[in-house]
Amino acid sequence: MRQPGVNHYIGIVARLSEAAPVLKRQEQFRRHWPTVQIPLLGIAIGMTLFLGVHAISPHPGQACGRLGQVAEEWELGVSTRPLICSATLDGDLLYERAITATKKTAQR
Repeated sequence: MRQPGVNHYIGIVARLSEAAPVLKRQEQFRRHWPTVQIPLLGIAIGMTLFLGVHAISPHPGQACGRLGQVAEEWELGVSTRPLICSATLDGDLLYERAITATKKTAQR
């Protein structure tokens, strides 16, 4: 039976020394995770709420149920825009952007 050579043991030591920084990083992560966990959970909850509201709000071109029904379109960074259910020439009911009256500025 053949004994492992010196190079075999050098390889093991080299692999262990490469694993040391990884273990150190894991320990740092475990130590700091509780302070990072709360902000990450807040971001995750915020994104979930935003995507949920965005998914359930109607968008132009989407089918609607009642002619003349008014709804609001929600988008990030933009104020809500009114949508109205209107009939197309094909007889389908779809949401379209409502035309709103523009506010005139006071003249001096």
